[in-house]
Amino acid sequence: MLFLAVFCGFLAEYQLEHKIEKDREMQYMQSMLKDLQNDTTAINKALAGNEALLDGLDTLMDIIAKPGNDKAYEKRLFLYSVKYTYWFFNVEFSQLTLLQLKNSGGYRLIKNKEAAAAVVGYSEGLEWSKGQFAELVQYFHKYEDTQKEIFNWSAAKGCYVWLDNDKMNMLRPMQEMEKLVIGENYILSGAHLQLSRYYSELLFYTSAMKNLNTNFRNQKKKAITFIKLIKENYKLKN
Repeated sequence: MLFLAVFCGFLAEYQLEHKIEKDREMQYMQSMLKDLQNDTTAINKALAGNEALLDGLDTLMDIIAKPGNDKAYEKRLFLYSVKYTYWFFNVEFSQLTLLQLKNSGGYRLIKNKEAAAAVVGYSEGLEWSKGQFAELVQYFHKYEDTQKEIFNWSAAKGCYVWLDNDKMNMLRPMQEMEKLVIGENYILSGAHLQLSRYYSELLFYTSAMKNLNTNFRNQKKKAITFIKLIKENYKLKN
């Protein structure tokens, strides 16, 4: 009888532990679902913003490729450089659930093999995004240094206040920013000699931005697939 009582107690404890772990797995998946939905929204915004910037950067490179010497050319070169090289759109991924799974040893709780593989794949995609972001920042600083040798940045003070206030202003009409330009001296003496280097650096920068966007699209596909998997396997809703 004593053995039976101990055995039954063991079974009850095992079942309770199993239920607790299953409940925790469900909680993690509910949290993961929310993170993935937030990420998808953030990715859509970043892609839309970067695509608009790439269009502006493409125009800027066309301006550089067809140099002129008049004030109208210098102003156009200046305006496009200020507006479309200010910064870019990145994604602040929701990593709270992934960090909790990693730091608490929660990976072992995910019994569904497809879900476990999706967690690993999504986490790897985030690491790749970090690498692409670092590469883009590297190219950003390269052309930023060259710009200091080309432009009279005192003319852009008002523009930078406008852009610093809300980076979404990068996507607003050029006419709004043009009103904030100070004076008529946009280009430094001898700056035309730096345009070839400026063009090359912008070319590498835009290439890096396209690579980042490609990674964002891949991560979005993973998120959509993972969301569907969670809803179907864990019977969760939005």
